[in-house]
Amino acid sequence: MAGRLTVVLSAAIVMLCRAVTAAANPLDAGGYIMNWQGPVSAQFNSSPLPIQPPQSLSQILSMAISQSIFCEGVKSAVLSVGKSQVSSFDSCSIPSSFELRGMMLGTNELGLKIILNDVKFSFTATTATDPKINVTATVEIDSGIGFMGAIDGSMPNSTTPMSALAASVTMSNVNVTTNNIITNLFGGSALTNLSKEIASQQGPNGNLTTQLNNAVDTQNPALYTDAVNLSNLIVKSKDPNANSFFFLAVNIDANQNLVIDFQRNGTAPLAPTDCVLGSISYAIVTAKCYTTTSTGSVTFDQLDQMMLFRLDPAASRPNMPAYDLADDGVDNSWDARAPRWAVPFLQDSYFQEVPNPPNEATYHVCAQNLFGRGCGPDMKVTLNLKVAPVAPASSPACGPNSHPYTPCRAFQLNSQAIGPGSMMPQRQP
Repeated sequence: MAGRLTVVLSAAIVMLCRAVTAAANPLDAGGYIMNWQGPVSAQFNSSPLPIQPPQSLSQILSMAISQSIFCEGVKSAVLSVGKSQVSSFDSCSIPSSFELRGMMLGTNELGLKIILNDVKFSFTATTATDPKINVTATVEIDSGIGFMGAIDGSMPNSTTPMSALAASVTMSNVNVTTNNIITNLFGGSALTNLSKEIASQQGPNGNLTTQLNNAVDTQNPALYTDAVNLSNLIVKSKDPNANSFFFLAVNIDANQNLVIDFQRNGTAPLAPTDCVLGSISYAIVTAKCYTTTSTGSVTFDQLDQMMLFRLDPAASRPNMPAYDLADDGVDNSWDARAPRWAVPFLQDSYFQEVPNPPNEATYHVCAQNLFGRGCGPDMKVTLNLKVAPVAPASSPACGPNSHPYTPCRAFQLNSQAIGPGSMMPQRQP
């Protein structure tokens, strides 16, 4: 597959929307890249792509870390102790920008630290010598983004390729005007408890994890669009039956770019053109797909799922034929699943349930794998509508229902036949 795309992608690299290269930032003690913007790069099988990558992660996350959203969580956390302890929440501000740090935690799992320096908030305690409490702190939000292992551009609402991981909050460099009040309100581990409250409080758009996930989710439509655009490139590069399914591999490269790599390690199957339809039993249609070579050997598709589709005239429109799945090639007792070592055999018994079946019907056979579906030409078949006579499972030797009819003779009685130890006489034909 990669070989087929060499020419297309080499020309497309010139059109790359933005090639992200940056000087390497230092790592913190935990291995996270410090002061990271989170630039994003899209690739196909490790080759750059001519498609617009999502925004940088810092731009995406800024939608969730606004002052109004964050301070609403702080306010709810402080007021959660009740009016008997806190009479009012007075003010809150966060810096205009935050520091983002990033590191891959595992396969398709990106760890993130969002650091807000000089966060300030104040509230009024109900009982205190100096009731006005001012807090200044550095707030760290630990979260991340999980990426699914695959994406199908044809089903944009079926999954969320990227989503936020559960968020937690910690505080450091704290300066509080009255420390004992904080301890009285939130317990011995006052700042830890307050941090947990901030992470869990429901703001206008849900708690902090929900807010982060809402921001991340805005980029999922772009990923689906990229999958569709990429599949169009693949179709043009002589894989005409290609779909928009890709594996996803996410990593941070040597230039500290977040790389989203769309991957395919195969091609779509060719359309089956070696299928033969038949109707040897009443209103049953069968299909076999194989080729006999000049040497007399038989070849057939061993690797792909084979399916039989029946044309539905009632649902079809001009130039828009509609088909019903007649046999999925998997769920019936006669189906040979891939990989198979026997000729694919498909069967449709639908017309046995139809009161007045048609004289003929139209079908086609499709081959399908992860990377696409190829469908052969429409084929017409004349239905066998002759009903074979059905004989009973067992027929009497004579009398009614005997086949052929044979009259029964009367019992023959004699003295020996009814003597001691004799058996009851039988009818004689």
